[in-house]
Amino acid sequence: DYADFERPLSAVSSHAWLAMHRGVELKLLRLSVAPRDEASVAAAVARACPPLRSYSARPGGGHRLCLALAEGAAAEAWSRLLKPSLAREVQRRALEAARSEAIECFAANLSPLLLAPPLRGTAVLGVD
Repeated sequence: DYADFERPLSAVSSHAWLAMHRGVELKLLRLSVAPRDEASVAAAVARACPPLRSYSARPGGGHRLCLALAEGAAAEAWSRLLKPSLAREVQRRALEAARSEAIECFAANLSPLLLAPPLRGTAVLGVD
């Protein structure tokens, strides 16, 4: 049962990634890529504006609402814009790497066959 199957992207072999991608294209699988610790990534996005944080920490300043709005906007930006974009980019790069490795493997396997001496009276490779 692979309903909740999880594995680090670095541990997925290229042929497994290609197989999963074919499953997604055939609409048999759903695939998602997410950081290990999503909460820390969202917090890092929220901390991306240090001047606003120092402005809200001034004594007598009632700017906590401004900081809360900025943190909410950062969390929204992460969940709605950055996370999907990064997930697509990671999937695209992993697919390119898997395809490149598959081509290299095919070339390595085909090279000895093409460079082997011909056998008399036997067709080794026929192109129509």
